[in-house]
Formats: sequence, C-alpha cells, structure tokens
Amino acid sequence: PPQPKPEPDTAEQERIAAEKAQRERDAAEEKARLQKIEDDKAEAERQRIAEQERKRKEAEAEEERRRVAAEEQRQADIERQRVENERLRKEAEDAARQAELEAESQQMQAMAASAKSAYIFAILQKITRNWVQPPTAEEGLDCAVKVQQTAGGEVVNVSFGGCNGDATVRRSIEAAVYKASPLPAPRDPSVFDRNLELRFIT
Repeated sequence: PPQPKPEPDTAEQERIAAEKAQRERDAAEEKARLQKIEDDKAEAERQRIAEQERKRKEAEAEEERRRVAAEEQRQADIERQRVENERLRKEAEDAARQAELEAESQQMQAMAASAKSAYIFAILQKITRNWVQPPTAEEGLDCAVKVQQTAGGEVVNVSFGGCNGDATVRRSIEAAVYKASPLPAPRDPSVFDRNLELRFIT
C-alpha cells in the first residue's frame, strides 16, 4: 500500500511568517515613529509661526495705539493752541476797543473843555466891552463873579465870590454883566450852564 504523504513541516513557514509579520510591525512602528517626529516638527513650526504672527499683531496693535495716542495728543495740542490764540485775539480786540473808547472819551472831553473855554471867553469878552472902568480899578484886579442866566441867556442875578476890588469896582462889573445880557450862546449846547462862575481879571 502507498505510504501516506508526510505532514508538511509548517514550523519553518510559521517562523518565516512570524518574522515577516515582526518586520512589518517594526516597519510600521518605525514609520509611525518617523511620522510622529515629522508631525511634532510640523506642530512646533506651526506654533513658532503662530507665535511670530501673534507677536507681529501685538506689535502692530501697540504701534497703532501709539499712533492714535500721538494723533489725539496732536489734536489736543492744536485745540489748546486754537483756544489760546482765540483768547489772545479776544484780549487784543478788547484792549484795542478799550483804547479806542478811552481815546474817544478823551477827545470828547477835550472838545467839551475847548467848547466850554470858548463859551466862557466869549461871555467875558462881551462883559469887558460893556465895562466902564472906574478910577479905583487898579492893575491886578481879580474878581470871581457868579452869574445866573435864563435858557435864552438873560442875566437874572449877579453875585461875587472873592474880589480884590472895592464896592465901586464891584458895582461897575455887575452893571457890565447886566449890560452884556443876553449873554452869547455856546456853539455846543451841551456846555450851556445857567449858573456860570467867571473870573474877571485885569
């Protein structure tokens, strides 16, 4: 009878298969290890780039904050200078207006004084033309004469303050004042005075 075929020796095949499987596992592990290294490197690079980007953005934001702050400061300085310039301009205008008003006031006062002086001078001239000088009137005569007049210049009363003339001289001056009535009217009505105080001097 034929001999049965011997059982194939599978131990060698199993060993070869096991070695192959081990090599494949080792290769897969090595590949995984290398892949992890690559992944770790890529992650580290990504984080480095992300950190760089974060720092860049922070620097840009800080630069923008500084720029905005500088612009706000510049605008504040401009506004402060504008307010100061406006204040100085107003002060200068006020000072100029005040000086103008004072100059006008002084001019008005000078004109009024001049008009008053001319008015008194015209009255004294008329009284002097009407004065009949008595023999007792000496050189250096000085009399303060108070004259009351109406709105039309009519003399209604004559009296004396200090006077270095005698009674005859006073009477002659009083007569001259009444003779001069109506007294001259001033060119400027604002200087008219019902109660005049005159200095009659020779």
